Formats: sequence, structure tokens, C-alpha cells
Amino acid sequence: MQLDGGWGWMVVLSSFMLHVIIDGISYAFGVLAADLVQELGSTRQLNGWIASTLVGVTLAGGPVAGAVSARFGYRVAALAGSVIGAVGFAASYFVETAWPLVITVGCLVGFGMSLIYLPAIICVGIYFEKYRSTAIGIAVCGSGVGTLAMSPLISFLLRQYTWRGTMIILSAAVLQCAVFAALFRPFKLDQILSSSSSTDQSPPEKQLEANQPEIDIDIDNDNDKTTPLPTPGRHHQLLSPSSPHPLPIVRRASADEGGDDGGRSLLLTTMLPPGNETAKYILD
Repeated sequence: MQLDGGWGWMVVLSSFMLHVIIDGISYAFGVLAADLVQELGSTRQLNGWIASTLVGVTLAGGPVAGAVSARFGYRVAALAGSVIGAVGFAASYFVETAWPLVITVGCLVGFGMSLIYLPAIICVGIYFEKYRSTAIGIAVCGSGVGTLAMSPLISFLLRQYTWRGTMIILSAAVLQCAVFAALFRPFKLDQILSSSSSTDQSPPEKQLEANQPEIDIDIDNDNDKTTPLPTPGRHHQLLSPSSPHPLPIVRRASADEGGDDGGRSLLLTTMLPPGNETAKYILD
């Protein structure tokens, strides 16, 4: 998988369109208020409950959406959210009073949008490394575009199809999110590692490694308390009591490197400060 390009830009486009739909509908839902008052006898307070529940459940459902995404994957989570949100809007077509909208729109649609919202942001960051900030910025600006576009669009739908017809069209719009969510192509972790292996080590780290001193440690010295390596030439990481971080490489020193003929000396490349050169533990 190619990072910082390729299919990643399709993921950015998908995330952009998801933000257009879910944020546009959430923030423009108040356009329906007048029709709900007229047709269902709703009140401003109840309309506020519907809209606030929709936004609140969308954002408060983040931990659940994260758990679902971690268990089943981001694409599956977003697909499920599209279906749940579409069902919520479709069920709203059949209500006779305004209170059920708190459940159908506020809870069902809100939870469905929550399952879409989290993957739409996280997936962009996975596909990008160098241009991650730019890619996420492009994706989330769909929220602004959706907010600007959805208000006049919903007003037009209300004039043409009444609020019940508008609910069906909004249901279809949320179900369309499944098409964009399908672009979140799954990948394996080793594909990311192989793509970013060339950038794993920064130039300062390379310079630090090049400047590390080499010292010989004699295994026969009891003061070193160093466990011998079981296999000549095998590399091991060290831990020092004075530092919790793994130290670099230790291996048997060859005769050309100053070791004895029996291979009983260790060659340690260390980043320990002066005075702490003795290795205390060897981890297999």
C-alpha cells in the first residue's frame, strides 16, 4: 500500500463526502422545525431536543464507534452506520407525533452518524504520513461545504415533497454514505510497515548511531554480571538499570575487533553516558 498518495486520495474524497452528508444534515436539521410544528404540533423546545439529541449522540457515541471500528474495521463500522442512519430517517416517515423523532432521528440517526464520523477521520490519517495534516484538513472541510449546501437543499425538498418526503430523501442520502465507506479499502499492517520502512529512521538518529562508541566487555569479569550470548553473532538488546530504554546492539567480538580467540568477549555499541558502560542484562 502506498502512503501519501495513490488510493489515499480516494479515501480523502470519501471522507470529504461523508462530512458533507452527515454534518450537513446535522447542522441544517433546524430547517425542518417550522414544518414539524405545523404538521405534528411540535414546540420549539421539542425541536431543540430532537436536534440536540442528534448532535449529542453523534459525538458522545465516539467510544462505542471506536470499539466497533477496532473490532470489525473502519469500513464495516461506517457501512453499519449508514444502514442504521437510513433506517432512522425512514422510520421517521411514519410518526404521528413529534416525540418519536427523538428516538428515530436523535438516537438512531445520531448513532449511525457516530459510526460514520469516527472512521471518516481516522482512516485519512492511516493512509497518509507526510501529508497527513493536509489530507485531514481537506476531508473535514466537507463539514463546512455540507452546512452551506444542506440548508437550501432541505428547504427546497420541503417545498416539493413535504417533511415526510424529505425524511425519505434524507434516508437515501445517509444510505449513500455506504458507497463512500466502501472506499475504505482494508489493508494489512505489514503493508504500512513496508511502505514506511524507508522513513523509519530520521537523519539525527542515523547520525547518533554513527557516533556511538564501541567497547569490549569481558565475560569472565564477575563485576560485569553479563549473561553470555547463547549463539555467536546473534544480536541482542540490552536494558540498563539507569535507563528504561533498550540499548543498541551487543554481539561477540571477533579477533580482528580485539576479542579473544575463544569468542568470550562482547562488542557493545552503546548510548550510555560515560561511567555507565557496563551492561547489566541481556534480553533474548
